[in-house]
Amino acid sequence: MSKLIETIQENFSNEFSASLSVERIATAVLLTFVLSLAMVFVYRLTYSGVSFNKGFAAGLILLSLITSTIIMTISTNLVLSLGMVGALSIVRFRTAVKEPNDTIFMFWAISIGLMCGAGLVFISILSTVAISVLYMLVHFIYCRTGSSTYLLVLRYEAATKEAVEACINTFPKFKIRSKTAVDDCVELAIELKLSKNDFNSIERLREIDGVRNVSAVAFNATTLL
Repeated sequence: MSKLIETIQENFSNEFSASLSVERIATAVLLTFVLSLAMVFVYRLTYSGVSFNKGFAAGLILLSLITSTIIMTISTNLVLSLGMVGALSIVRFRTAVKEPNDTIFMFWAISIGLMCGAGLVFISILSTVAISVLYMLVHFIYCRTGSSTYLLVLRYEAATKEAVEACINTFPKFKIRSKTAVDDCVELAIELKLSKNDFNSIERLREIDGVRNVSAVAFNATTLL
């Protein structure tokens, strides 16, 4: 029984006593950087928000590199790995992530660092390529259409209500988000889908007498019902 316990202890300690060679460190860091670059390229290509954040994209690469470094560090020392787990357990991230896809790409960046840091070269390359191809395929099939969602803000005089509503009804699909009336002025916010040809309708709105202001802003929201 004692020999069995000693054997288990020896095998367990050997798992955390392997030293890191320069070749392994360089390979893991370089592979992590290349795969995270590919991930950021997919993120940029499929980004559908209003303003692309270059700092967040660079942060994804840094997140993968840091994760890979941590995994290589804790894989060589049992005591250090337990201390690292304890240190990371007290960290709290309170930065709000506005886009759901940003959270997904953060998890993807961490997984790349985990696989590269653990030395799973083949799995990390194969999974990154497969995820990139499948995600772009799904995105361009289901998320890219001929029209985009916009938030149309109108400010017009109450006397021109009928003319404005008649022009709005020419849009194929829209939803009123808010309506504010102050004295004789009405402000209307409408969510609608517009293609390049539909912008002529916005020009017609601007030409109506009594319309003071017309603005259309790209709007990222759920699909109109």
